[in-house]
Amino acid sequence: MTSKIQMIVVFHHMFPQKRLF
Repeated sequence: MTSKIQMIVVFHHMFPQKRLF
C-alpha cells in the first residue's frame, strides 16, 4: 500500500527529529 509509505514519509518530514521508525 503506497498510502502507508506516503504517510511514513510525511510523518518523517513533519517530525524529522522524532524517529518513530
